[in-house]
Formats: sequence, structure tokens, C-alpha cells
Amino acid sequence: MINYYQKMLKSLKLRKLKDFRIGSLVMAFNLREDELKLLASKFSLNYGLLNDALDPYEAPRMEIKKGLIYIFARFPRQRDNNEQIFTDPILLIMGKDFLLSVSQEEPIFIKNLLKKNECFTTQRTKLLLEIINQTEYLYNNLLTTIHKKINYFSFNVEKVKDRDIYSFLNFEVLLNEFLNALIPFRHILETMKQGKIIELYEEDREFIDDIKLLNEQLIERAKSGLSNLVNIRKSYEVIATNKLNRTMKILTTITVVLALPTMLASFYGMNVHLPYADTHWIFGALMGIMIFSIIIFLIIFRRNK
Repeated sequence: MINYYQKMLKSLKLRKLKDFRIGSLVMAFNLREDELKLLASKFSLNYGLLNDALDPYEAPRMEIKKGLIYIFARFPRQRDNNEQIFTDPILLIMGKDFLLSVSQEEPIFIKNLLKKNECFTTQRTKLLLEIINQTEYLYNNLLTTIHKKINYFSFNVEKVKDRDIYSFLNFEVLLNEFLNALIPFRHILETMKQGKIIELYEEDREFIDDIKLLNEQLIERAKSGLSNLVNIRKSYEVIATNKLNRTMKILTTITVVLALPTMLASFYGMNVHLPYADTHWIFGALMGIMIFSIIIFLIIFRRNK
């Protein structure tokens, strides 16, 4: 699907157009083969790079072909009614008179961004930076959610259950995916700031500096989250090992304490003639020996902790 949107300085209303106009934003998503070819032909785009944007494993990078700037990024999103978080690739293309986004799913965050009064499709560079900045804030919000869960278990390690360990593994995969998206983009921002590829005003450079600072903070937060997850796992392993050791000690103590009484009961339970088997006091004597041996063993174990 290909949608055209325009929002001009003289009008604060976002309009959806039937066809492309200079100064409009083109949002292309869930594209068919014929739509890909139409975009490539209509805007003189590189078909191979357009097709790369539909690859779910595409890594962030920037390329320049025939005066057009292709910026590959990844934006995080959460499935509706589902806690599963993942990242999707998005391709931002800036030409002389247009800005175009290509993604597998509709990037709702771009439409929400355009509804703000300070965002206009006619200001291509500023809008491009705003879109990049918004993806960083998406990461920031999801990292905040993940860190809250990690911090809860950091202070309540004893409440960690087996299913929580599976969640930790998912968080590790997700945080590594965030890092794989954020770290390469740091180099893209640095290249953009130089002003050799995109013409920038001083205000734009300051904006890029802010985005870079947020990017670095997000990278550190993701690394911190990974470190905390490793520490929680190690703490959980230590606690589980200690619990197992205590259980084994108790079971071993019970086994040793009951060993002698069990042997005596086994001997006098055999269907053969045994010493004093016919006397009336042998049962009481055996019970006394059993109880006495149990007490002696318990005293010895208690002294040796």
C-alpha cells in the first residue's frame, strides 16, 4: 500500500493525497511486487535497496545512490494484546522534493508524529530527523518497561520462578536486538552531522547532537539491562544451589539417622530364630536402642552443623 500525506506551514491540518505532490511524505508498507516496481519507476529509486527494506533481518546502514539518500533503520513495536516486543526494518529515502518511508508494517508512529503541529512534510530534513528521534523514544519507552521488570526481580530474586527464567532469556535476545539496531545507527548520525550528505542548519546539528546523546544513553541502558539479567541469573543459580544443598543435607541426615534402627528392625523382622527373640522385653529393648541411636546421631549432626 502506498499513501501520500502533506502538511504545510500555512496549514496545520494533515491531508491525505490521492497522488504525489512536491513536499509530501510517501508512506509505503506491505508492498506487492507491482507496487515496488511502481515506486522504483516513479521516484527513480534503486529496486534492490527497496527490496532490502522488506527483509526482516536488514541491519541499519546508510547508502547514497544517484543523489538519493537511503537510511535503513529498525523501529521497535509491540504486538496488540501481546507482551511480545520485536523490531521491524524501515527504509527512509530522502530525495530533492520528497521523503519516502518503506516498511513491512505500517509505521503508526510516523502518522502520530505528523499530527503534531511542529512537524511538516515540506521540511524534509527536519521531518527526517523527527522520525529518527521518534524511533529512539520508542526504544526508550520499551527499555523503561523492560528495566522495571528487571529491577523488580533484582530486589526479589527469591521470587524468581522457572517461567521467569524463560522471560529473562527473551529479554536478553531482545536487548541484544536493540543493541544491534542502536549501535550502527550511532555511526549514521555521526555521518549525517558532518553535513556532507545532507544540508544542515545549525538548529539541525543541535538536534542531531540531542539524538546522538539519547542514542548513547539507550545503548548504555540496554547494556546495563543485559548485565543485570546476568547477575539475576547467577544469583538465582546460587540460591537454587544452596536450597538443593540444604535439601540434600536433610535427606542425608534422615537416611543416616534411620539407618541403625532400620537395620535392627530388619534383623528382628526375619523369620529365623534370633537371640532373645522369645523374651517379653526384647521389643522394648529394641525400641529403646533405636530411640537412643537416633538421639545420639542428632546430637552429633547438630554439633557438626
